[in-house]
Amino acid sequence: MKKSEDAIEFTNISKRYPGVKALSNISFSIKWGTILGLAGENGSGKSTLLKLLTGIEKASEGEVQVENEAITSIKTARRKKIAMVTQEPSLVDELSIAENVIVNESGKWFVNWKEKEKKTSFYLNKLGLDLDVKQKAGKLSPDQQQLVSIAKALATEPTILLLDEATSSLTDDQTELVFELLQDFKKNNNIVIFISHKLKEYLKICDEIIVLRDSHFITRLVPPHWTEETIISSMVVRELSDLYPLKKQVQYANIMLSIKELEIKKSANKTLDIDIRKGEIFVFSGLVGCGRSEILRALIGEMESDGHIDLAGKAYPCQSPVEALKRGITLIPAERKSEGIIGHLSVYENAVLGVRSQKSLFGLVNREKEEKVVEKIIKDLGVKTASVHTHIEHLSGGNQQKVILGRALSISPQVLLLDEPTRGIDVGAKSEIYHLLRKLSDEGLTVIISSSDLQEVVGVADRVGVMFRGELKTILSNHEVTEENIMYYATGND
Repeated sequence: MKKSEDAIEFTNISKRYPGVKALSNISFSIKWGTILGLAGENGSGKSTLLKLLTGIEKASEGEVQVENEAITSIKTARRKKIAMVTQEPSLVDELSIAENVIVNESGKWFVNWKEKEKKTSFYLNKLGLDLDVKQKAGKLSPDQQQLVSIAKALATEPTILLLDEATSSLTDDQTELVFELLQDFKKNNNIVIFISHKLKEYLKICDEIIVLRDSHFITRLVPPHWTEETIISSMVVRELSDLYPLKKQVQYANIMLSIKELEIKKSANKTLDIDIRKGEIFVFSGLVGCGRSEILRALIGEMESDGHIDLAGKAYPCQSPVEALKRGITLIPAERKSEGIIGHLSVYENAVLGVRSQKSLFGLVNREKEEKVVEKIIKDLGVKTASVHTHIEHLSGGNQQKVILGRALSISPQVLLLDEPTRGIDVGAKSEIYHLLRKLSDEGLTVIISSSDLQEVVGVADRVGVMFRGELKTILSNHEVTEENIMYYATGND
């Protein structure tokens, strides 16, 4: 039985990094048997608080205590049975699932593999996974890897579980299973600290919500005095109605991309025929695994395909990503950290990868041109960074995505492809990206998005192509674009 009601105490916490104040005099407490949500824009200080609680980082001022004991190191946090799951799966690809889940059992020289595999299966089953625990973790899909990471945290038998964007890559059904598990975890008088950028998840799972803004504590929300609107207004002083830009009519625009009898090899996708117009925001929507992402990857030649594509009236063979770039088609991938950025390189080095892909005189680097490109990206997209020389891995997810988007735009593309463009990004950064995409489309850029976020789809799309098991079921436009209609066709109805 827990000794004290107030389990966790954050007292006058401030945290500074070079050129950035991440937390400013934060104080609050958390009781046992609570699911607490931490809400705020990227860079508001949410993840920094969790790093202090796990001993990964130390406060510049103030103290974090668990049951009246200061958390001064990772070792202290482990002794207090604190476990954390982040947005990116914390698995070693070359190890088996069991080797990843059951680790660091101190004091044991002999490994009982049968017991280890049995224990792993137990936690996987809790999360709805029926997997061969001997297979390598690198063979799993992103959502499976994330669920295995949650199982890994649970296997340490924590009393305090921290989830930092841990549901961002999960389907609604998978998230529901995780939420049921968290409720059971809470009933044992444990604590969950939950971070998400899906506001409805806070309302569904949390007992209370702490809102941070610009490194400061803003408010503590409790039911029934909360809605998505109250959370947003506390986070960013912005109304929900301002989140999405106004749409436009595009039916009379010229065709930018004409796709005829496209067959994507090594996929379950069926033949695709579609015309997408200049200056249009076209969104492919549907459930996870429906074939949305495969279309985008085929359009840049990353997946081999047959068929005929015209780009701005000229034949486009889409043979390779390099050829796609030359023709003005670029893709922003869904997996930001593994495919979108090079974490150990600076903001500058990541931002100029686009212009460096274009040929320069004698192959020389034009430093003056690069500096102007980086300056423009930071200014136009509002990238928050202490310096252009800061490692990009130290930026928030929203600011990383802005750098990736700016890099893509630096080559002046005709068609911009985005796969899950706002996954793991706060509502403020989402709004900025939505308004930028609309501005770009108004200027003539064709934007093609793959998204599973129904609110996003309805909010930004001029037209929606709904996918089901590799087939384009229908195309919705104007008043037809509703969450109900999208789900109707995404579940296989005609």
